[in-house]
Amino acid sequence: MMIILVTAAFNGFIGPVVTYYMNRNDYDLTLSFVSMLCIFALSGAMYVIDCVVLWFAAKLCGQKVDFKSIAATWGFSFIPTLICSILVNIDETIWYLFVGKPFLLFILNTFFILLLIWKAIFYFMECRVVLQLKGLRLLLSTIGIGILFALLIFAGAWLGLKVPML
Repeated sequence: MMIILVTAAFNGFIGPVVTYYMNRNDYDLTLSFVSMLCIFALSGAMYVIDCVVLWFAAKLCGQKVDFKSIAATWGFSFIPTLICSILVNIDETIWYLFVGKPFLLFILNTFFILLLIWKAIFYFMECRVVLQLKGLRLLLSTIGIGILFALLIFAGAWLGLKVPML
């Protein structure tokens, strides 16, 4: 749960405050506590929704798995999400370091791709070990979960999340 809370706090409070203090002289920025609180709550809610989607997929496939074990293990998959959130907020704050430097952009983008692969490995470990899915059930649940997660990504972006909380 600490990983989730730190990630939500970074998305909701720390990231916006750092961006504000780094760029307040260059742009007309304001801090809204209500907006930051909403992003924090949305980040936490996305985690709960993720767990519910995984639990529901397991139930549809006939697996007996409790929600608590899904919530406990899926929380570890937020380590790459936290790292990505930190990088996105740092990159937004000091973006001028990367402009016009293709090698640095290549390194940064490669790191983001590695974080995505790390997250995918967490997902498949969750499905195989915790949800105990294999074969066709794993494939079909991955397609269904992928569609639902894509909808969550779009909803989160629409509501103001910079980094998807999946």
